[in-house]
Amino acid sequence: MQFTPRTTAPSNSDLHWIKRGYGFNGYNRCIIINRTTGSVLPNCTGYAWGRFLEENNITDCKLSRGNGEVWYSHTSDGYARGQTPKLGAVICWHSTRSGGHVAIVEEIKSNGDIVCSNSAYNGRRFFLRTLKAPRYYFGSAYTFQGFIYPPNEFDPPTPPEPPTPSKKKRTKFPWVLYARKLRNR
Repeated sequence: MQFTPRTTAPSNSDLHWIKRGYGFNGYNRCIIINRTTGSVLPNCTGYAWGRFLEENNITDCKLSRGNGEVWYSHTSDGYARGQTPKLGAVICWHSTRSGGHVAIVEEIKSNGDIVCSNSAYNGRRFFLRTLKAPRYYFGSAYTFQGFIYPPNEFDPPTPPEPPTPSKKKRTKFPWVLYARKLRNR
């Protein structure tokens, strides 16, 4: 299955980030942030839940709906876990000052660093962050727990085709004109 990284914020009307229930017809089951629109953003758990649905082309899942720091230990969801990043995986952190954090792996660089898409409760609706392997340091208050793997194995994105070299027509030096110019001196 082909993976398409998310590099921009989801639309305000995208059902992956709208609450299911309470009069809203979205797919997300995380805490509602905006009672007028049904949006679960800005919030890391609502974002990760919606992105997990979107990337796997599903409308429901068994991920935790609690704080981010409990997601990794919520093994009853049935999803595999590990310490190695995979495209589309949820990365989880415990925190000493908040409810932890979760994000989605959008890119794995050749050196092992990863690019994650995020949202933050009472913060930004969407942002990208590059994290250095192997610790995946998010901040001093956060301890990396691991990755929750999506049910689908994704193929790495296809690199763009290199440009085709253009063949420039080699122009010949105008010897005839040069010779005339020399004679007319």
